[in-house]
Amino acid sequence: MMPYARRCMLCVLVVLSSGFAQMIGPQDVLTQLFVEPLREAQFSSAFLDAVPVSQLETILSQIEDELGAFEQVEGEANPYTLVFTDGTARAQISLSDGIITGLFFDQLEPLNVDLAGTLKNLSDLPGEVAVIINKYQDDEVDVLAQVNADTPLAVGSAFKLLILDVLQEQILRGEHTWDEVVSLQDNWRSLPSGMLQDWPVGTAVTLETLATLMISISDNTA
Repeated sequence: MMPYARRCMLCVLVVLSSGFAQMIGPQDVLTQLFVEPLREAQFSSAFLDAVPVSQLETILSQIEDELGAFEQVEGEANPYTLVFTDGTARAQISLSDGIITGLFFDQLEPLNVDLAGTLKNLSDLPGEVAVIINKYQDDEVDVLAQVNADTPLAVGSAFKLLILDVLQEQILRGEHTWDEVVSLQDNWRSLPSGMLQDWPVGTAVTLETLATLMISISDNTA
């Protein structure tokens, strides 16, 4: 056998011996979610407590129903771009030894948007529906479309504004300060969006940092 061939075989053996989980990167894991059947072994127990496999299957199916068949993952780090035949979506993923501990999808963007058809589909949904689509350009706002735009509805992350308001009141009363330092605790970790769930336990952060991350990127752990 030629020396080059022997070296190639040795390289393969070294890679295999390092463990399959270590060979799988975030892009590969995201790809597997859409091209292979889901398995509970792919996820941490904490993740499954929050999002069972059956619920995640429904979410993935809804994404493909809206954006078409999965094609590929683009990007080198969070957030990744998922490319489908009829659009794209953004994904953030957290892994521990190849096991999914956090997963978040947002910014589903169809390639060809039929605005009138989209508004009709939204209006036909059960329950209360309110939509307003604005275009911002040169400090001017143009309303492109709206459905029941004056109807107040709850928004998932809006409660973070209440948290910020309470913190502000406590700071004004002298109970806390913006530069007060706390240590990140393991039981504070939440699923993304955000970044703090990936920071080491015990990391020192100020209340100002927590408040900023909570509002600027909707960090759930913050």
